[in-house]
Amino acid sequence: MQGKINILIVEDNEDHVFLIKQMLLKIPSDSVLYFEYDIKNADSLGSAIEVLEKNKIDVILLDLGLPDSKDLESLEKILSIYPEMPIIIQTALGRPDIIMNSLNNGAEDYLIKGEYTSTLLIRSIRHSIERRKALVQTLHSREQLRTLVEKNFNPMFVIDEENIIQDINESAITYFGKRRDELIGNKYGYSYDVNEKIEININEDNKTAIAEVRTLKIKWEDEDSFLITLNDITELKNKEAGLKKEVETFQSFFSDNKLIMLLVDPETGKISQANPTASYFYGYTVEELENMTLSDITDMSEDEVMEENMNALSEQRYNIIQSHRLKNNDKKKVEIFKGNINLTNRIMDYYIIHEINQSFDRNIEITDQKFYDLANNLNSIVTLWDENKEIIFVNSKFSDFFKVNLEIVMGTNVCRYLGFEDTRKLDIDQFKENKYLEFENSLNDANDEEHYLHWKNIVLDNGAGFLSIGNILQGK
Repeated sequence: MQGKINILIVEDNEDHVFLIKQMLLKIPSDSVLYFEYDIKNADSLGSAIEVLEKNKIDVILLDLGLPDSKDLESLEKILSIYPEMPIIIQTALGRPDIIMNSLNNGAEDYLIKGEYTSTLLIRSIRHSIERRKALVQTLHSREQLRTLVEKNFNPMFVIDEENIIQDINESAITYFGKRRDELIGNKYGYSYDVNEKIEININEDNKTAIAEVRTLKIKWEDEDSFLITLNDITELKNKEAGLKKEVETFQSFFSDNKLIMLLVDPETGKISQANPTASYFYGYTVEELENMTLSDITDMSEDEVMEENMNALSEQRYNIIQSHRLKNNDKKKVEIFKGNINLTNRIMDYYIIHEINQSFDRNIEITDQKFYDLANNLNSIVTLWDENKEIIFVNSKFSDFFKVNLEIVMGTNVCRYLGFEDTRKLDIDQFKENKYLEFENSLNDANDEEHYLHWKNIVLDNGAGFLSIGNILQGK
């Protein structure tokens, strides 16, 4: 491939445009993958058409979720005007239907956001341009059609009207693990449809897979025949099934978690979901929170919230310090741990939030290492907390039971873990006076399994706080 490649990025999310540019910059000039390029970008279908009218573009990286088009509309519109244009779609993992429909409607390749590397991006650009050139130049002559079949990366079969295999390409031989003479002359045993693509389950002695089948009616050796192309979608189907299970697991973890958690649309800042713990902390109902944006619970505008998130992304930080406003207008300083998850059809941000105790130093110096070593070796659930009922330390058994670590739970209210629904039931003054508190209760672990525990709660004489030790009662 010679000369500069002119790339058009059609994407309305500035973060994604920035990441693509950074990926291209990572390829060193002495690499065999390197090529000179020029980038133009558009944030809508309309602006993309304008760029194409005024500039020579060699390849398009197209996001299907544009503000002025939906799903395949942008792909179909561009190809209706520029049918020879190679287009690579970008989409989230949870859209296998969109991926398949895009490839069937003229897209050359697809990239799943958040899952591709610089090398994969470069190869996709190069191969898409070359494949489109080959397709445009291909005529329906016998030799050119044969070449197209032989050189295709997908398994291809030529069958006659009696379903007898007349020819195959090398990809089919490799895919099925059989010799040419074991396939040619035998009956093609799978379904096909000239009018539409279908999916088939392949069950051979040495091959089990799911494939998409596309069929063209052609002339082969002057005879009416069918050209069948297989596209293996096993991995995509497995990912789709895995994603569905992952989403179900996350939703259960999210709803039942004792940590304050929000699910947020990264593009708008709208709170998509809030768990009951968040409702308890902010004082709003879950429904009220899910009709709010992040700026409604902070002292920051939507633009300031988005800017702070972008700064954290560029600095590779996963925690953010903010002041959050409760329903009663009290303000709480909180630390937010942020990540993202693919949910069905798009990537969402999840926020794990805990209140920062102003009087508590997160980097507290450990003065008695023996205590912490002993606690981590116990087969009991151990937590150390202060007068504000906020956690200072948890041992490894605590982390295993609730599937959380110290960094996440530090500063959160210990009553959420000891099983008190109303924190007022834990009277600190009475506790101090008695020096000791003992009780039994039932708690669910991170896997939602119920356990009965016997708790011993002790006031430490050195003023270091309060120690709670929980033992799981067997046989209850």
